[in-house]
Formats: sequence, structure tokens, C-alpha cells
Amino acid sequence: MKINILITTWINRVLMLPFVISLLAGIVNLEFLYYGALIALAVGGFQLFSFLLTLCYFNRLASSTRKNMSIYISIVLLYFVSSYLLLEVYTLFEEKEFIKIIFWTLPVVLSLLWTYILESINNKI
Repeated sequence: MKINILITTWINRVLMLPFVISLLAGIVNLEFLYYGALIALAVGGFQLFSFLLTLCYFNRLASSTRKNMSIYISIVLLYFVSSYLLLEVYTLFEEKEFIKIIFWTLPVVLSLLWTYILESINNKI
């Protein structure tokens, strides 16, 4: 468990560094947000994989960490279901700019939340 979490944490750090840098550079020049979106695909895929890997150790984790993991996966599932509904069923995504802003920023918040959870697991081991 210890080595798997350590490796997962380091890979997450390596992926998050260029992601955060591209988002911060996107404040200055909007073209960098394109690179942030590409990196976000890799970060999101890895973080879902690392969640599934960490789920194997769910019973060994502290109750606060389990609670944070439950909150994380609930928000991720809610995000995917609501994005499907808004895009495919109701087509509200194209009409409302506010909805676009929420759905573009929420994955960033989710990636930071998962990074926090992984770091807290790594510190407690």
C-alpha cells in the first residue's frame, strides 16, 4: 500500500505541475488554456485511475479520508451526469455562459481536491 500510494502521489505531482502552470499562464495569454485542456485529459484520466487504485485500500484509511473520497466521487459522478443531461438532453450548455464557466472550472477544483486527498493519504502512511 505504501509504495503504491507514494508512486501515485508522485505521478500526480508531475502531472499537476504543468497543468497548474498552463492555467496560470492562461490568465496572461488565453492560448495557454488550450494546453491546459489537453493536460487536463491526462490528469483526469490518471486521477480516476488512482481513485480506483486507492479504493482497494478504502478500509485501511482513516474515516476522514474515506469521507473525503466519498465526497470526491459523488461530485465527479454528479458532474458527469449533469454534463450529459445539460449537453445531450436539455442542450442548455450552448445557451448559458454561466453554465459553461462552471463546467470548465469544476474539473480544476476536482483535480485539486483529489491532489489534496492523495497528499493527505501519503502523509498519514
